Amino acid sequence: MTEENESSEVLETSDSPIGEVSSKGENTDPMLVAIGASAGGVEALQELFGAMPAEPGLTFLVMLHTAPEPDGRLSEVIQRKTSIPVTAPRRSAKLRMNHIYCLPCDRELELLQGEVLVTERKFDVDRSAAIDLLFRSVAGIYKERAISVLLSGTGADGSLGTGRIREEGGVNIVQDPGQAQYPSMPRSAIEQGSVDFVLPLEQIPNKLVSLRQNAERIQLPPEKEATRTLSENALIEILALLRARTRHDFLGYKRSTVLRRIERRMQITECEDLTEYLMHLRQHPEEVQGLLRDLLISVTSFFRDPQAFRQLESEIVPRLFAEIKSGGQIRVWVPGCATGEEAYSQAMILTEFAETLNQPPSLQIFATDIDESALAAGRSGLYPHTISADVSEQRLRRFFSNDGASYRVKRELRELVLFAPQNLLRDPPFSKLNLISCRNLLIYIDRLTQERVLQTFHFALKPGGYLFLGSSESAEGLGPGFVTIDKKSRIYQRDKSEALVKVPPSAAPVGWAPVPLPQSSSPAAPSRGVVPSFSELHYRMLEAFAPPSVLIDENYEIVHISEHAGRYLQMTGGEPSRNLLRILHPDLQHELRSLLIEGSQVGQASRRVSIAIDGQESLLEVSVRTVTGTAGLSGFALVMFQEVERRVVTAPINKNGGTETGTEALLLKVEEQLRQTRDQLRATVEEYETSTEELKASNEELQAMNEELRSASEELETGKEELQSLNEELSTLNTELKEKVEEVSHANSDLQNLMASTRIATLFVDRSLRVKRYTPSLQEIFNIIPTDIGRPLTHVTHNLASDNLAADAEKVLEDLQTLEREVVTKDGRWYILRSLPYRTTDHKITGVVITFTDIQERKNTEEILRAKEERLRLLVDSSRDYAIMTLDSQGKFVTWNPASESMFGYSAVEVIGQPFRMIFTEEDKAAGQDQKELSTAERNGKAVDERWHVRKDGTRLYLSGVMVRIDDSSGKGFAKIARDLTEEHRAKTELARAKDELEVRVRERTEELATANAQLRQEIVEHTRLEQRRLELVRRLVGTQEEERRRISRELHDQLGQLLTGLRLRLERLQKEAGSDVATKTVEELLESARQLEAEIDYLAWELRPSMLDDLGLQATLENYAREWSEHSGVKTTFHSQRFGSRRLSPLLETNLYRIAQEALNNVAKHSQAAKVEIILEPRENDVVLIVEDDGRGFVDDGKSETAGRKLGLAGLHERAALMNGTIEIESSEGKGTTVFVRIPMQAGGAD
Repeated sequence: MTEENESSEVLETSDSPIGEVSSKGENTDPMLVAIGASAGGVEALQELFGAMPAEPGLTFLVMLHTAPEPDGRLSEVIQRKTSIPVTAPRRSAKLRMNHIYCLPCDRELELLQGEVLVTERKFDVDRSAAIDLLFRSVAGIYKERAISVLLSGTGADGSLGTGRIREEGGVNIVQDPGQAQYPSMPRSAIEQGSVDFVLPLEQIPNKLVSLRQNAERIQLPPEKEATRTLSENALIEILALLRARTRHDFLGYKRSTVLRRIERRMQITECEDLTEYLMHLRQHPEEVQGLLRDLLISVTSFFRDPQAFRQLESEIVPRLFAEIKSGGQIRVWVPGCATGEEAYSQAMILTEFAETLNQPPSLQIFATDIDESALAAGRSGLYPHTISADVSEQRLRRFFSNDGASYRVKRELRELVLFAPQNLLRDPPFSKLNLISCRNLLIYIDRLTQERVLQTFHFALKPGGYLFLGSSESAEGLGPGFVTIDKKSRIYQRDKSEALVKVPPSAAPVGWAPVPLPQSSSPAAPSRGVVPSFSELHYRMLEAFAPPSVLIDENYEIVHISEHAGRYLQMTGGEPSRNLLRILHPDLQHELRSLLIEGSQVGQASRRVSIAIDGQESLLEVSVRTVTGTAGLSGFALVMFQEVERRVVTAPINKNGGTETGTEALLLKVEEQLRQTRDQLRATVEEYETSTEELKASNEELQAMNEELRSASEELETGKEELQSLNEELSTLNTELKEKVEEVSHANSDLQNLMASTRIATLFVDRSLRVKRYTPSLQEIFNIIPTDIGRPLTHVTHNLASDNLAADAEKVLEDLQTLEREVVTKDGRWYILRSLPYRTTDHKITGVVITFTDIQERKNTEEILRAKEERLRLLVDSSRDYAIMTLDSQGKFVTWNPASESMFGYSAVEVIGQPFRMIFTEEDKAAGQDQKELSTAERNGKAVDERWHVRKDGTRLYLSGVMVRIDDSSGKGFAKIARDLTEEHRAKTELARAKDELEVRVRERTEELATANAQLRQEIVEHTRLEQRRLELVRRLVGTQEEERRRISRELHDQLGQLLTGLRLRLERLQKEAGSDVATKTVEELLESARQLEAEIDYLAWELRPSMLDDLGLQATLENYAREWSEHSGVKTTFHSQRFGSRRLSPLLETNLYRIAQEALNNVAKHSQAAKVEIILEPRENDVVLIVEDDGRGFVDDGKSETAGRKLGLAGLHERAALMNGTIEIESSEGKGTTVFVRIPMQAGGAD
């Protein structure tokens, strides 16, 4: 496919770019469908567009996480299934109706009205959230004309984006998870709660077309309606029905917002106008809840508008902490928190800054909303993995734990946020707040309600507190009280003035009201499209015949006025007022003020008053009725004016016989009233004069009391405000506590049922190893009863073969690591014992949990599998000449072992995925032998054959093989084992031809072998006799040699040693008698030589035959020899011997072992250049073992590196060991020393 052509022509066909106007003047802006998919999505997209009409009247954006196949593009794959043009934009593309655009998931997408731009990503964004970002972009631009479709895929991408689509008025469709190849993505979106339709793939195209057609038919009243049309009446009744069934009043919402939400529900329910939708609401009560959810708009995200949050974090948060003293608290309120993302965002940035301080203040965040289901989601703290698009990796690690399919808010962060239901327009607010974060809530309510909300915020914030609004909201132009800190980021600060309201009244919201009724006394006949309802007729009749009345609030502000009450009101110049007492007729003001006071005390009051209006004097009965028993309307009052009598005022006749003017008549009336007033005043003055003295006497006391009362009143007012806010917080805390108690109760019930039903024996002990709790299954192992709870673990008996439980538990408490081992009971049953620390939810270790998992069946199975494994191992070891291969159900290779490679010459890479027939000869291919073999194996379960096959190089080989059918969890297929019989097959002919000749030769060779065998037996007998004679001679020679050594040693010691001793004594005497220095020196040198010669004679005699070998035995002799040899050679030598006791070996055995050790040490001295030698002598079973080990240079036994002396020495060692029926082993490697290991039977040479 080529890149989209960016032609600027305006076309009249359906290919016109979105948002353009055709030459006929019609808007061609279609609905935009954004489709997301992941694993399994290619097949789903093919099926979806395969069923799509050629001209659906829609524009499609498609995003797939991964490419469909290495050698193709997604656009090409989809184009094969549909006639709708498919494009893959590389840089940009104009969006056109009846076109499909395949977008990459690893690029930056910028969606404009009618155009999409594709650029390189500026930031590293997790690809797993690419579909969420696409849905958000589509929702922001196309609003209610956006549709999302989520198909097969893994993970949770797209689930958050569906919420944004719903928030902007669009529609969400997901593939039925039961049909999807990978249901995770559709299921996550459904759990998010923003999905409108769950459909199988084949129904989605028709639903998309139906939504487009219905959108074109929907009729809504305009935002400002002048007459009471049928649609207007239906809208009023819809809101009334919604309030009656849900107790939520949406009169404070903007009319456009309400209409847009209703339009979305009409799309989903396929209603064409409000009258039809009203009928649907009445017939389907569940739709009321659907409309309520759409109007509540419980959709948000973490760090929505990141730039604004960065500004708040860098500029405002440090100020908040700087203003709080040590030990204080920062209080934050997030009204309209939805599912909690904004509240947790505030908690994160506050916690991060608090961690930089040594003594930070405590944090408390109030999160409120009227949507209970959204609050429940916020309390759970569970969010899909796609929040990684909004939350940095560092914050994910710091504040969230990965619970597999979702992220969970860690307890540290969760405990900072208090979730509570609250109606911002009706319930009292929190107080003494440092920050209010109310983002994207004011945009949905009208201006008057916005003013009331800002007054509430002004009351709730401390002086100098901050207000954080959404990007489309502002506190400017809505009255005084706030100073702009950052206009771009929508950050404002409460001024230092008094609160705009003391305690915001609990009243119903003021919002857009129904259009006023026409004031005609007789309603005209309704025209087409204007149909009055009975409620409207009733209202008109009451207006026509009831007394005039005015409805006022607790501040005497007019909230509603009847049709004819205006004649008793008078507007003055200047700023208009809604206060009844300011605009009421002067003759009524004084009396009405008294009536209002009286009515507020007793509930009702009335009085007759004379009033002159339009030249007529009327007697009115003015009545006041306060509103009682209606929630949210306390303080309201109804003022009624009932005319009792009316008379015409005639002008008096003047002195000239004419009538006086109106001014003169009025003057006379005022003078008459003045005279009456003077009389009343005179009487009153006389009465007051009598009490003046008394009043003066108590005046000072009253003034003092007044000051005290004023101070007390101010304190009480302040206390009242604090108590009301505190009461709201306590109510919120009580609600939270009640929910936590219920959660704990449910969790405890779950735990009790789990412990009663589990088959895993579990024991809980505390840090003192006392029993805390156990499961019933534990009684199969332990002799435990309920009264054992609290007893030490060591006091409870059990059926285990070993008793290391207490030691294991103490080790777990010490190392805080899980300890696992297998244990067996006394009756032979096996368990896995796991001991692990008991961690509380606040990560404290309070004991140990010990579990016993029954693994007896596993043990039995392991034994069986071990035997089978051994047999299979033998089979595998013997199958080196067998080609083993597996095929799928279509006859294509799946695996290919090394023997197959060596036989056929193909590598596994070349074969896997290729058809089985590639190794058959051309003749067998033509005959279909490959398919016959597969069919036979499929039908009978096995197929056996022998035939010629073809190698990679074209040569042939003859194979004998068997093919079996495989049916397992991974699917169907075949396995084939074949053996190369090429040589055997070719040898068959040669074998048959040479058989006779071979038999003749065999007979001849058999006779020759019989003769040779007899001769060989005779030679063996003779060789054995000679060997025995040789050993006997050697034994006699060794004995003679030892005897001669003993004689020579004795003679050297007795004769020559005595002569040397005498010579030494005479030299010592001569040394004393010598006179000159020269003679003395000569004698000393001779004396030293004599001593050395004497020592050498002694060492030589000891070398020839140590006498202590006969006297003290082998152990003492070797120990002494090792010490003497070490001093003589300079090599450190150690001797070890054990377990002999006082037992002696035979003299012959001791002599030979001594000579072997002596020869080994001589070799060390001559050849090894060792620094250390170790000699070990010990009995092992029925043998005596002698080990001589050095750390010298070693040698390699290659027959070349040894000297003649070493060869003779080693030969002597072997010879002596053989004489005693023993063995000798020599281990050596170059540079690592040599070890001589001698083993001789203890009975060799006879017992001592």
